[in-house]
Amino acid sequence: MKKLKVYAPLKFFSTDGKFIFAFTYEYVKGKGIIVDVFDSEKEEYICSVYFPFEYPVIKNGYAYEPGINEEGFTVVEKYKLDPAVYGK
Repeated sequence: MKKLKVYAPLKFFSTDGKFIFAFTYEYVKGKGIIVDVFDSEKEEYICSVYFPFEYPVIKNGYAYEPGINEEGFTVVEKYKLDPAVYGK
């Protein structure tokens, strides 16, 4: 009998140009949510990375996440993604 591979179910997708970020339900304490990155033009898997937050907007190599500052106002937090995420 052929052994089947089991993958974590998907929770959310985000794209940045030709790159697809597939957020899973798998969470590693102290690291974050496991996100699989794919190149849609080459139709291949690039890598898996940890994101410390859920449902970000990803654009031009940056992840944007809503947050709340010390005064209680809503702010948008900006994070630079490591080029290794994009297979560079």
